[in-house]
Amino acid sequence: MTKIAMISTGEEVLYGDIVDTNASWLSHHLCQLGFTMAYRSTVGDNLESICEEIKRISKLVDVVIVNGGLGPTTDDLSAQAAAKALGVQLELNEAWVEQMHLKFQQMQRDMPKSNLKQAMLPLGAELIDNPVGTACGFCIELNHARVYFTPGVPREFKHMVETQIVPKLQRLYSSAEAKQVERIYTFGLTESGISDVLDHWNLPEGCELGYRSALPFIEIKLFHRNNKTEQIRAFKDAIIDKFQANVVSVDQSLLDALSEQLTKKKQTLNVSEVGIMGTLAYQFSQHEGIANLLINSRCSYHLVAPVELSVLAQQLQKEVSVQLEDIGLYIYANNDKSYTLALITHQYQKLIRVKPYRQYNIKNQSILIATLVQIMLLNYLLGNGDIDEYLNFEYLGVFETEID
Repeated sequence: MTKIAMISTGEEVLYGDIVDTNASWLSHHLCQLGFTMAYRSTVGDNLESICEEIKRISKLVDVVIVNGGLGPTTDDLSAQAAAKALGVQLELNEAWVEQMHLKFQQMQRDMPKSNLKQAMLPLGAELIDNPVGTACGFCIELNHARVYFTPGVPREFKHMVETQIVPKLQRLYSSAEAKQVERIYTFGLTESGISDVLDHWNLPEGCELGYRSALPFIEIKLFHRNNKTEQIRAFKDAIIDKFQANVVSVDQSLLDALSEQLTKKKQTLNVSEVGIMGTLAYQFSQHEGIANLLINSRCSYHLVAPVELSVLAQQLQKEVSVQLEDIGLYIYANNDKSYTLALITHQYQKLIRVKPYRQYNIKNQSILIATLVQIMLLNYLLGNGDIDEYLNFEYLGVFETEID
């Protein structure tokens, strides 16, 4: 099995000033293609540290991908570290200098002299084109490993990996099989609780089971090598049946499932949030498929006294009756630490009152409540009026009616 490692460079990554999204993206992308990420490490902007890490990792794996440190400033040290690890000098790559001049001409700007540094490559290095930036990549061989140097800008990095590095890896290591991932999204369960059940099940041959905990969901992942047999389908269906009350979506996120159903049924949304952070409207506005269906949203931050659900339903129905949107979604944070959630249309009303068993910080609490409303909405769109009593909440009341 081909072993791949990634070295991320930069003080801002090492000290957590920015999140290393390149590393997580690369791990996921390579996994989908059948390659295994064996190691990941991070080094600061220090020539000796980068050089020693490249030499160390290159003895352990077949491929090393070094990310960052190819810019024009003094703290961009990856090319120098590569040359030092090889024991060679840097040389000016005239072909890349010409490419950079063309890029600056297209921007109608003169190229700063400092950019010449980006064309200084280790003697004998193989240049890797970067059509979307000025930092070319390059490849060297060290300790029988191929070491690829890539720009840190995410757009440039991903383009280089997808269009140039991955095709090279697929030619060199043709035995890699693409890996498929089946995903089951659950709400209201714990990772350990799911694991306690599934650890006793016999996996189909060629399958691996994994979990991902990211509030508010526990994602159950079934990995296999692009061979979706009847046994794998049956195993996946058995998991869905076992946790049916807590499964919110399969092979797509909850927001993607909502987008699909809202678009299919041509429904628009009005969102009102009282006493919380506006999380529901924000999540909708950030989703490409839902944003244009969110016609109106309001948010205020004061707590309110709980109102009897049937009375609140009448009040909200009057509001919805004069609105153009198809579905009204309402969240009220009450002064007794409960929440009132409502889904109101011209023909249907559903209200519930819940109280979280555990008090999270306001951000996480808002995420959980927004998710519960999204599940209410998806159930409504799918024709399932019921909402399961998830373990996160105490259920204090339900009001549901259809309107003639």
